[in-house]
Amino acid sequence: MEELKENYLILYIEAVQTIINTYGLPAIVIGHSLGAMANIAALAKIRHTPNWIISLTPLIDLKANFAASMDFVAVPKDVQEHFFLNFEEKFNMKTAYFHLNSLYDFDNSQQHLVLYDHQDKIAPYTYLQSFFKVHPPTEAIDLNGVGHERILKSPEAISCVLEKIYLT
Repeated sequence: MEELKENYLILYIEAVQTIINTYGLPAIVIGHSLGAMANIAALAKIRHTPNWIISLTPLIDLKANFAASMDFVAVPKDVQEHFFLNFEEKFNMKTAYFHLNSLYDFDNSQQHLVLYDHQDKIAPYTYLQSFFKVHPPTEAIDLNGVGHERILKSPEAISCVLEKIYLT
């Protein structure tokens, strides 16, 4: 299951790049969870800086996130390491690549709105804090208690996103 998520991320990054190559550079990109990471990876790869990057409950450290998920269901550490090694061999990529702190290489002028839930169990706030320390100009709004997946339907989140769209 975890390997599928990493496969989806790679496919998502390629899809974002294809859309941009086909339809042009976007003024705003919006992504949720794994999609937020994919957007940033794709933008960094093509060296595009949109007017706004909007990330809703972004995943920060994919390897740590997957390890925590595997810990939760009691997958032994040696099996986890085997999984990560297999992934790296299969895709010829280090799992450490999928970390927002290193993928995000925009300068301080890049406008980036992060909407998150301090209580999120899927994208833990402790990971997000590390991102905020490295990228302090990020605009962040805590929609505490809204939930990882329900943030997409949250009237407050929708209002924040629409505000940025109307400003652009």
